[in-house]
Amino acid sequence: MILFRLLTGGLPYGGGLETIAKHLTGNAPSPNPGKYEKTAPPELVAVCNKAMQKDPHLRFADAQEMAEQLKAFRDGRVVNIYAYSRQELLRRFLNRNKTLVFMSLALLAAILAGAGFSVHYALAMKQAKHQVENSLATVTTFSETAQKQAQVVATAIKQGTSQLFEDLHNAAAQLSKLNLAEPGNVQPILDKLQSLYPKFERFSVKPIGAISSATSAGWRSSAQEFSAPTAETQDGHLNVYFRVPVMQEGQISHFLEAQIQPERVLPELFPMTAEIPVHARDIWIMANDGLIVFDKNSRYQGSNLFLDPRNQQSPSLLAFGHLTLTDEDGIGYYSFIEDNHEIFKIAAWERVEFTPSKSWLVIVNYSYMDKPR
Repeated sequence: MILFRLLTGGLPYGGGLETIAKHLTGNAPSPNPGKYEKTAPPELVAVCNKAMQKDPHLRFADAQEMAEQLKAFRDGRVVNIYAYSRQELLRRFLNRNKTLVFMSLALLAAILAGAGFSVHYALAMKQAKHQVENSLATVTTFSETAQKQAQVVATAIKQGTSQLFEDLHNAAAQLSKLNLAEPGNVQPILDKLQSLYPKFERFSVKPIGAISSATSAGWRSSAQEFSAPTAETQDGHLNVYFRVPVMQEGQISHFLEAQIQPERVLPELFPMTAEIPVHARDIWIMANDGLIVFDKNSRYQGSNLFLDPRNQQSPSLLAFGHLTLTDEDGIGYYSFIEDNHEIFKIAAWERVEFTPSKSWLVIVNYSYMDKPR
């Protein structure tokens, strides 16, 4: 409330206590201070919007987390919960490197004016100019490349899962006409699916009672289409399942299941080579509940970004994770601690929506700094 008033000069809600209570408990989103004061810094608007979210899971975890974002803005650092545009990233770089840019331009102008610099200063000018150009190129290239690759991966997942569910529903329609108690009736259909998807772990048909009541609740109440993958951990290993119901005599009696190991299947959807070969690229996939569905580092796959104690020492990573849950796509920064090193990344994300309540976030990032601690 205080930050909203500082930004706009007014209060987010007016009227008596009863009217304010209706606003606070209603479904309408909280007022956006940016709509009332166009000149308000967008980073502070983002902080205010997050602090005023009605869903407690979308708000800051505590006052310290909010204070860190405000301090970052005060110190001129990146505010992780705000999705900067490419133009804003470029302006930030120029503002934070004015001396370097000025020196480069001054040296360049002096050379062009025939000031007679020595070879030593000419080389210094050239090096400074290249440093500026390389830094500017890094900011824009990392952002654009990561965003483009995130879109490629997300599109591949959308198309792949759509085709898979279509094939599963077609197979389920065939199974619904058979006596499923006879393995000889079922196996040819499963074998055909396996030939279409050789990297998959297995295809199977199971009675509806073999899955948890939480998973099957929607099937029991209606014949709705179930079109989102489910991730489950067994014996310490994460598996992803794609399931569709099998209808017999108007009732759901079984389900057809496809099981994959993410580390075997998902990498085939990624661009094979990084477009910036001198910098390390990483791609990870997170469900909208924070579960890490895929990470090339097996230590993190199957963990939860927001619950894993290892991530508590990397607040910017947690802030980045929350940011991906509020926007369909975007570009941001974060750092994390690994093996006594702080690794800084420029990252882009793209959402893959399966249902209104279930989605994956594809995150593509490039490391631009590795600082020993």
